[in-house]
Amino acid sequence: MGGFLYRPGTSAFTYSQFRDFVRNNVELFNYRDGANATVAVTRTSDVTQLRINGKVDATDSYDMTTQALLAHVPLMLRPDSKDVMIVGLGSGVSVGAALSHPIRSLIVSEISPEVVEASDYFRGVNRSALADSRVRLHVGDGRSLLTHESARYDAILSEPSNPWLAGIGDLYTREFFQIARSRLNPDGLFVQWMHTYLMTDDDLLMVLRTIASVFPNVDVWLLSRDVLIVAGERSIAPRFERAVERMKDRSVQQSLETALTPTLASVFSLHLLDDAGVRRLVGESGPINEDGFPLLEYSAPKGVFLGVRSQLLEEVDSRLKGDPDARSLLTQWSSYQGGLTSKDYESIFDYHRKLKSPFAGNVLKSWVGEYPRDKKPRGYLEEFAGIAERGGLPGRVKTIRDLLKASDG
Repeated sequence: MGGFLYRPGTSAFTYSQFRDFVRNNVELFNYRDGANATVAVTRTSDVTQLRINGKVDATDSYDMTTQALLAHVPLMLRPDSKDVMIVGLGSGVSVGAALSHPIRSLIVSEISPEVVEASDYFRGVNRSALADSRVRLHVGDGRSLLTHESARYDAILSEPSNPWLAGIGDLYTREFFQIARSRLNPDGLFVQWMHTYLMTDDDLLMVLRTIASVFPNVDVWLLSRDVLIVAGERSIAPRFERAVERMKDRSVQQSLETALTPTLASVFSLHLLDDAGVRRLVGESGPINEDGFPLLEYSAPKGVFLGVRSQLLEEVDSRLKGDPDARSLLTQWSSYQGGLTSKDYESIFDYHRKLKSPFAGNVLKSWVGEYPRDKKPRGYLEEFAGIAERGGLPGRVKTIRDLLKASDG
């Protein structure tokens, strides 16, 4: 799988050329052939990577935000959570992030013992998570564990591999989501990882619709190419005062800093849709992914071969329109604390700029408008004006200069 995905990004045209490219550019730390997958740990360009069948599933660099926030989002929304389950170990970063909170127990289910072995190479970023006394490791199928054990959880986090891989589809069906819902405590949250890359709009919409057919409340968070779908029995509205208290925990702060989201504002800036927005998007009817009709198992690979990327969520991003209905948690957070601080704006801008999100421009405009004497946003605008000027974009230069002049007034 990895060879198919990554060869086009090299100069190799034959198998031998690709093999030589890998040998010259990839450092191999660990390699195991397992019953479920071939697992390897590699290093390229100072980034340690966990590869499943050749495809990178986790890193100690550009995947940190997704891996950490998979745990932080539900545990910040529900700070009283005590018992957590994670389906899929990966690098172990999500486990480590969850353990930064004062939870009582965490069970992590990983079907591949080779992945468990590989996670040891990520101790520096997962904080030696599996050595924590609160953790119970189950090497086996997570869906079966949820089905046959009677334990209930305050948070269930599902972090499988991509749905276009054979055997993964049963972690994206209505029946799996129903099992997860049955194992949640009344105020508990279920989080499903999803992605927009190599994914059609129809398939992403089907996953959202399938989850919404099971849970009464569903929110969506967009992390660049990754998506967190947060669902629960009750309203997912956060308890801001408790989240503020939790942010005082240095362990939580450090984990969020490694995720490039060091403030609550930067975390809430990733919230995209509330339940009403999700249900408007999915509509009242449409395909559902089921055990008996596993549509995603067969349609998802098409996105890979077509090389497409879903832009569905970007097209409904109310953050780019000023969020007039105050649906986003960032707007609600700003209202709660009486406006965003300059530090809030800086943390939001830094994250979205690094990921080349169009939202970064909106943030910068609001930042210089709220804090016209702050040198940092003005410095960024001057920098962008220079880039636009060198790029022969006089219209953009004028727009930026006009914004600077307006802030002077």
